[in-house]
Amino acid sequence: MPSVLDVRVTLTSEDKQPLTLTDTRTGMTRSILENPEAMAYLEEKHPFRGFGEPEDIARAAVFLASDDARWVSGIGLPVDGGYTAQ
Repeated sequence: MPSVLDVRVTLTSEDKQPLTLTDTRTGMTRSILENPEAMAYLEEKHPFRGFGEPEDIARAAVFLASDDARWVSGIGLPVDGGYTAQ
């Protein structure tokens, strides 16, 4: 059983770029969500034609923190609906 001090998830980017949540519905993206022109542009560029929900990121975090991910190491897991894979 892991102790409270066990570290399960650490993420750093190879190119040291900051993580962005530009394709997830959060308070940080409210101004985009309220702008029909910006939304139309982003939906056109996004493979899933829309924004993710905070729950999508939470599910990935819960998986990485679980015993199911005990052999997962050394990867960044984009939770962005395929945006970075384009």
